[in-house]
Amino acid sequence: MTVTNSLLERYANQRQALRDINHDIATGKPLAEIMEPILSRLCKVVGAGGARVIVTDDEADSFGAGEKAQVMSNVDGVLWGFLKQRVVVPNVSDAPPNLNLSALEGVARSLVTIPLEAYGSHQGILWVGFDHEYSLQDDEYEFVEMVATEVATLIATQPQPGISLSGIEVTQVMAGANDALIIMDNDGNIQLMNPAAQALFALDEDAIGTSVLDAIEDVQLKATIQGQDFSADIVPDFVAADGRSFKPSVSPIMGRHGLQIGKLLIMWEISRYKRMNENMSMFLHTVSHDLRSPLTAAKGFLDMLGMVGELNEKQVTFIGKILTSINDMTNLVEKVLDAGRLDPEMGTYQLRRELVDPAGTVQKVASTLANAASKKTIELVVDVADNLPVLNLDPMMIERALVNLVENAIKYTPDNGKVFVGGRVEQSNLILFVKDNGPGIPLEDQERLFLKGERLTRKGERNVRGSGLGLYIVKNVAQQHGGDAKVNSKPGDGSEFYLEIPIAGPNMLGAATD
Repeated sequence: MTVTNSLLERYANQRQALRDINHDIATGKPLAEIMEPILSRLCKVVGAGGARVIVTDDEADSFGAGEKAQVMSNVDGVLWGFLKQRVVVPNVSDAPPNLNLSALEGVARSLVTIPLEAYGSHQGILWVGFDHEYSLQDDEYEFVEMVATEVATLIATQPQPGISLSGIEVTQVMAGANDALIIMDNDGNIQLMNPAAQALFALDEDAIGTSVLDAIEDVQLKATIQGQDFSADIVPDFVAADGRSFKPSVSPIMGRHGLQIGKLLIMWEISRYKRMNENMSMFLHTVSHDLRSPLTAAKGFLDMLGMVGELNEKQVTFIGKILTSINDMTNLVEKVLDAGRLDPEMGTYQLRRELVDPAGTVQKVASTLANAASKKTIELVVDVADNLPVLNLDPMMIERALVNLVENAIKYTPDNGKVFVGGRVEQSNLILFVKDNGPGIPLEDQERLFLKGERLTRKGERNVRGSGLGLYIVKNVAQQHGGDAKVNSKPGDGSEFYLEIPIAGPNMLGAATD
């Protein structure tokens, strides 16, 4: 179970990091502003002490992130010798003499270097250092390579101040680019485009000087190009006729005096990342389903042990612990399946709306978890307002979201505490809430709570088990119903988590189902 759980967690973290990195790149900010967060995410996902990028140019720019990044910068020159090599060294002390890595002892115990290559030329080198002896797993190495590809392309396509729209250098760079590039003036008229853009949008040289909005048919892509906020959080993907997926990015091109002289449209091909997402989702789905049968069988045989003979006290204790582990694993399987189904990018779940009495759902959840609360001598209190309306919701998902909130409250509330579960109406919204008198959550940690795989580790809670999926599921259930999930909390004063469901639109009684 430990190995499976670790693999599931790695995949979830890698997928989230790639999304965040794509978002960073889509902002169009200069290298100096976005390289550090990209490398920080890389370090966090693979557990590295530091990561550095050395850029191939006249000034030998370099960037770093992680606790050891500054120390690692002292040996950049040693790693520069691997500009065109992929090197994986699980233990620097055992490295072959020909690698000449003696200078790294005390800086990194193990390392990985990947050359940064884009458009047929070397853009630099990425090296990742670890404080401990370590060899990347296959999925981790593929993740690092994907980040290296993103970084190399990013370096090669950085707009430069004072660039000429008809400059020979720009034309050469664009011609060798694999991604589709279009340079426009401030009015959106095409000034330059590379062969990849011509092929992607079926354009010829006659398109030069015409409006990009006339040359491109896709409505969502037109909206992206017209947008003035170049750091928009959500940019819809563009799917080409041949099935390839692209992430559009529109960046301003600045002149010598700080004035915008045009725009650059980059169509980053993300088909490989889409496939990785699909493979991860398929893996999670397959593993989860394959675990269900043996877990059900194991629980069934344990339940029958008492039927074949009397059990002594120690045997009963052991059986109880085994059942707890089986229930934990079953709970993880269900949450992995729910998280995959509700994933906003890869999920395919469609709401199954029925008439739902929220008061009845609250009562059912409280009854289901009453035994778990009593084991910790926690008082589980139902607090339902009289004016809760019957709505058109997905009963299974609403119930699972509320179960996740109550389970968390019981898990993190000290023994002899109190947990409230209930519903109320506020400003035309149904509020399904769970409130506890636990330790509370600092404000700076609250934003991360609803991210997939995110768990807070606080003093005294290191033995509290969890998957980091429960609140992610809660938020997506709320969003699928047009609402959101939120938290009100402060240290020492408990926490209130709640789903906010609009009493409007498809949720209304009598509305057409999805």
